[in-house]
Amino acid sequence: MSKTTKKVIIGAAMAALLPAAAAVASPLVNLRLVLNGTQAGIGNDGDSVANVTSVGQTINVRLETALAAVGTTNATMSATITSKTDYDGSNAATSDGVNSLRFDVRNGAGTGIVGDFDSVFALSSEATAGAGQTGGTLVSKGTSTASSTDPNEIQGTKAVGATSTPFQNSANAFRTFATGVIKVSSLGDGGAGSMNPVLSFSNLNAPAALFINGHQPVGPSWANQNTGADKPVAYQGLSLQSAPEPASLGLLGMAAVGLIRRRRQA
Repeated sequence: MSKTTKKVIIGAAMAALLPAAAAVASPLVNLRLVLNGTQAGIGNDGDSVANVTSVGQTINVRLETALAAVGTTNATMSATITSKTDYDGSNAATSDGVNSLRFDVRNGAGTGIVGDFDSVFALSSEATAGAGQTGGTLVSKGTSTASSTDPNEIQGTKAVGATSTPFQNSANAFRTFATGVIKVSSLGDGGAGSMNPVLSFSNLNAPAALFINGHQPVGPSWANQNTGADKPVAYQGLSLQSAPEPASLGLLGMAAVGLIRRRRQA
């Protein structure tokens, strides 16, 4: 037996003794907060990181959502996406996607950069076709009561499509359903801060209505979204980070030139 063959056999045996990998969470829906448009010095359209330079700076953002791809399985909801039919304007009874979603957007806890909302979200026409839709309520950070001065967060935003008509339902393609503006109110200790969309506290009974597999209903609850081992809705926040100073960028550039020269001389 060759040495190569022995190595292969030993490797296979060791792999068989290792514990099976833990199951990876597979959300049925993904929701994210990103930059809305390219903004000089801040970032490019769709970025999940915003560069912050000063207090009072405004950052245009949008909320996007996408139904997961065919083949996605979620253990908490005991559901697998076996097919996906986009809404074409006339097939509401058989189309798949998100019909309603309740969420908050909160400033992450910590001592980093702080962002505020001075106005609620503007929902797209698709997300305002149903009853009860709202751009949310302005609240003070860490509270549930409205603040008239410099509120930090938005609570209880509700996007609703027309009756049993999904919106934002293209698999692997994020679509905009709300836009807003963040204002930087503090640079904190200079560390990164975050603005995070989460399932809404304002209504615990029906935070979302999803349709998969030819319009089969799926309704994540507050409990299985926030305590389930395999969350049916995944959220991605926007990171607020300090932008490098122009002088620092210049020094980095000079250092890079120096390294290139040394390599050439070597």
